[in-house]
Amino acid sequence: MLDLSPLFERGFSPDNWTLTRKQKQIVTYILDHPGEVCYISLRELSKRIGCTEVTLLRLFQRLGFGGYSEFKKEYRRCYEVYIYEAAEEDSEIQRVQESNALLLSHICQQERQHLYAYLDAFDLEPVVQAAQIVCLSEFVLAAGRGLSKSMADILSYRLGALGVRAVEANPEQSNLLQNRLNMIDDRSVVILFSFPHYFEEMDAVAKFAASKGARIIVFTDSPAAPIAAFGDPVIYCPATRGSLYNSFATVLEAVNLLVHCIAIERGAGQGVQFEKLEELRREAEYNEYHRAYRSRHDDEEEEDD
Repeated sequence: MLDLSPLFERGFSPDNWTLTRKQKQIVTYILDHPGEVCYISLRELSKRIGCTEVTLLRLFQRLGFGGYSEFKKEYRRCYEVYIYEAAEEDSEIQRVQESNALLLSHICQQERQHLYAYLDAFDLEPVVQAAQIVCLSEFVLAAGRGLSKSMADILSYRLGALGVRAVEANPEQSNLLQNRLNMIDDRSVVILFSFPHYFEEMDAVAKFAASKGARIIVFTDSPAAPIAAFGDPVIYCPATRGSLYNSFATVLEAVNLLVHCIAIERGAGQGVQFEKLEELRREAEYNEYHRAYRSRHDDEEEEDD
């Protein structure tokens, strides 16, 4: 902010009641145009404001300045301090922005490496088994606590879009949870999300579901997780500690793969699936033809030699 306190102390303000109306207009113009007033002549200033040079000089002298040059020198000093501080502030903002961009780039690299490593080693068998169980069920209850509840919400929503009767629950909402649990039986599937810190409430839900004969599918990070003992199957989604937060990218990807698998099992989008399979088949045939052609070409070159 432009600090003109040295000028205000001399009465250089439109609120100065001792100034005439015209003089207040001059002061207001000068305050609104600091960048230009600091470097123009008295004649030019008088033209821009629409007053005589004498009127300007009388104002400056009334405020205790020897003339326009003395006023302009003091005014420019205040303005240049403001410009310098603004430049320093802009430079600091730029440094912070560059630092933030670097940190975000590092987080992206971490997420990418973690997700690639997870998918490279991913075991599809539990996902296929879970999809088959869901397709044979009449009702699905997805439950999680804290951030895991968000995963349950996403899965429940996407199952609903596939025509699967599914609801979500949070063990912390005891009344609603009890109502949800009363809906399950031996034709139901309970899908539980549990990640560090593990909560005992999730184990209680698993025990109750097992007592009702429901099938239990578990998403968790490790075979050492208490909830893993209740799942058949268990889909492992190891989370890693990031620069700021733990990564849940693997959990989202595992949910995504399960939904895709259920869609395939239920025959959703069969036309699109057929086209995709045909595309993959043609690509495989082309690659095989290309390999055979290269092999023949290499053999011919060896015979010529």
